[in-house]
Amino acid sequence: MHSPANPDRPQAPAAAASPASPAATLVDFVQPLGWLTLLIVPLSVYYAVDWEALQVTKSVGYCILILLCAVIMWVFRLLPDFVPSVFLLVGLLSLGVAPPEAVFSGYSSQVFFLALSVLSLSSVIMSSGLSNRIMLFTMHKWRPKNKYLFSSIVFLFGLLATPFIPSTNGRAALIAPFLQDALKQIPPGSKEHQRLVVALLAGISLLSPVFLSAKSINLLLWGMLSSQDQYSFNYLFWMIAALLPGVILLVLFLIAQALLFFNREQITIDAEMIERQYRALPPVGRQEMVGCAALASFILLVTTYSYHHIEIHLVAFILFFALLFFNIINQKQISNSIDWGFLIFLGAMVGFTNVLQGLELNDLVVARFQWLMRYVDDNIHLFIFLLSALVFVIRLFITINATVILLAGALIPAVAVLGSYAWLVGFIILMMSESFIWPYQASYYMQCNAVLGKRHFQALHAPRVYAINALVFALKLAAIYLSLPYWRLLGVL
Repeated sequence: MHSPANPDRPQAPAAAASPASPAATLVDFVQPLGWLTLLIVPLSVYYAVDWEALQVTKSVGYCILILLCAVIMWVFRLLPDFVPSVFLLVGLLSLGVAPPEAVFSGYSSQVFFLALSVLSLSSVIMSSGLSNRIMLFTMHKWRPKNKYLFSSIVFLFGLLATPFIPSTNGRAALIAPFLQDALKQIPPGSKEHQRLVVALLAGISLLSPVFLSAKSINLLLWGMLSSQDQYSFNYLFWMIAALLPGVILLVLFLIAQALLFFNREQITIDAEMIERQYRALPPVGRQEMVGCAALASFILLVTTYSYHHIEIHLVAFILFFALLFFNIINQKQISNSIDWGFLIFLGAMVGFTNVLQGLELNDLVVARFQWLMRYVDDNIHLFIFLLSALVFVIRLFITINATVILLAGALIPAVAVLGSYAWLVGFIILMMSESFIWPYQASYYMQCNAVLGKRHFQALHAPRVYAINALVFALKLAAIYLSLPYWRLLGVL
C-alpha cells in the first residue's frame, strides 16, 4: 500500500494519455482549429453585427468581443483557464472599457481573500502530512479484510476530505495512491477494477457542491450572489440547504453502483503493510498540531456564526494571518502549495463581473434569457430540467470553471431581477457541471489515471464507467426534484 509522496502537488492530467491515444490525436486536431477560430470569429462578429440596431454602446460591444475571445480559448482549451481571464483584464484596460479600480476590484473582494485563506488552510493540512496520517490511521483502525470495507473507506475518505481540501485534483492525488496495491491484484478492466476506480472518483466529487469550501469555483459563485444572499447563504446555511440533495444523490449513486458493478472477484488487503506504514509514521509534529487546531477553529467559528457574527471571510483571513505569523506556512508553501492560477482566475472573473454590472450589461443578458426565466415562477420543474440540459450540453465543450462562470454570470443577474432563486440556480449549475462523461471533461478524471498509471487506463474508459457517468446526470436531476419540498420548507423557494 503506497502513501502519496506529494499530495499537494497533483501530477499533470496531461500525463494520463499516451501520444498515440485517441485523446492526444483529438488534441492535435482541435488546437489548430481553436486558434483559427480565435482569429476569425471575433473579427467576423465585429464587422457583421449591427451594434446600433442592437442598441449596444461601444464599451459594451468591446466587452462582448473580449468575452467571446476568452470563451473560444476556454472551449478549445488553448491555454490554462486563468490565462483567458487575464486576457479579459488586459482587453478591458487597453480598450478603455472600464477604469483600473473597477477592472481589478476582484482582487480586493471578500471572495478573493476567502479563497486565499481556505487554500492556505488546505495546503497546511496536506503538506503537513495530517491528511495522510488520518487515512493511514483509518486503514489501521478498521483493518479492512475484504474488498467492500476497503472500497468503503476509500469512498468515505473522499467524502470526508471534500469540505477541507478545496480541489478535486488534490483529493484525487491524496487518495488514489492507496488504491494502487489493491488494483494490481485485479485484471485491468474487470468489474471490480472499474468499481474501485468509480468509488474513488465519486468519493472525491459527488459532494463538491454541498460545501462552500469544497471547490474554489464554489467561492467564486458565492461571490456572484448579492450581498443579501451572501449573508443568508453563509458557510453553514449553504451546507444545510445543500445537504439533503447531497444525501439523496449518495444513496441513489450507491444503489446504481451496486447494480452496475456487482461481481464475485476477490482482493487481498495487505494488513501487515498498512501496519508497517502506520508504525513508520513520525510523531505528530508542530505543523500537524497547528493545522488540526486551525481546522477545528475554522469549523467552530463557522458553525457558531449566529453567536459571534464574524463574517466567514474574516474568520478565514484571521486564520491565514495566524498561520503566517507563526511561520506554519513558509515561503515555499505559499509559492508551491497554493493554487495561484485559480486565484488569478478568481480575481479576474469577479472584477469582470463587476465591470459588466457597471456597464448595465445585465439588462441585455436578462432580455436574452427571458425565454428561460419565465418558467421560474410558472413551472419550476420545467425550469430545472431546461437549466440542467443546458449545463449538460455546454459541459460537453467547456471546462467546469468556464461553464460555471458563463452560466452563473448570465443567469444569476437574470434571476435576481425576480427577487429570489439566485442560490438555487447557482447550486444547480454547480451540481450539474461537476458531472462528466468523457475523460477530457474533468481534469480530476485524468488526474486519477495519471496517479494510478497506464495499466488502469482501461478501467477509466470502460463502457460501464461511461454508463454510470451518464447516469449520474439523471441521479442529480432526481435529487434536485426530490429536494424541492425541503427547499420550500427552508424558504429557498
